[in-house]
Amino acid sequence: MVATLAPLDAHAAPPSTGGGTYQTVSTVLTGVRVAGNSGNSILTQTVTIDLTGTITGTSVCQETVVFLSTEKGTFEAVCTFTGTVNGASGASIRRFQGTFSTPADSVEGQVVIFNGAGGLAGLHGTGTFAGSAATGSGTYSVEFHLDP
Repeated sequence: MVATLAPLDAHAAPPSTGGGTYQTVSTVLTGVRVAGNSGNSILTQTVTIDLTGTITGTSVCQETVVFLSTEKGTFEAVCTFTGTVNGASGASIRRFQGTFSTPADSVEGQVVIFNGAGGLAGLHGTGTFAGSAATGSGTYSVEFHLDP
């Protein structure tokens, strides 16, 4: 007797896409230092951001910002998000990084979403954001999987 195996459906669902807006609601400075004689400053801060759209909820972020003497800079943060993604609720970790320019009042960057819990277990994805450095508001777009 010869056994045959039916192929397993190894195709993951296509990624979902979405977008929305964000608004910084609070920033608490936790540290400041000057990097040598370069004129560059390094800030650490806790930032709370509200999101609406495909991702709706609140992110609390531990952020490091490097202000360059050229009036431009970079930032990187790790955030804990609580809310809903495409209707599923829970929590996840987000890491984002980007650049800003104070004369042009612009901020832009990339985000990575991972380590979901609760209804967001299995959530992972990537996206981009852009907005105003002065107002702390802007838009985002994401591509994500919410694996079962």
